[in-house]
Amino acid sequence: MVDSTIQRLLEKAIDSPIKLQLCLLFDENQRMEGSAAELANRIYRDIWSTREALRELAEDGVLCVHDIAGEPIYYYRPRAEYVDPIFRLAQSY
Repeated sequence: MVDSTIQRLLEKAIDSPIKLQLCLLFDENQRMEGSAAELANRIYRDIWSTREALRELAEDGVLCVHDIAGEPIYYYRPRAEYVDPIFRLAQSY
């Protein structure tokens, strides 16, 4: 059985396999930053679905984004309410 806080996280913010993969990658490498293209190459996914997943993770408060030369660069800074559930999700995964 999945913990209720993890379940809410999965329903609200990490609702696809690619988002889960990205979240686990950022949780393991918390100082990592990258563009959609860089991260797509790292997780062996297409640029279009990676870009969309990153945008949604940033909108949902799992990632933050800043622009460098007009290109979005994503980094890990989850909202306080997500820190513990993401940690426990990564531990159980």
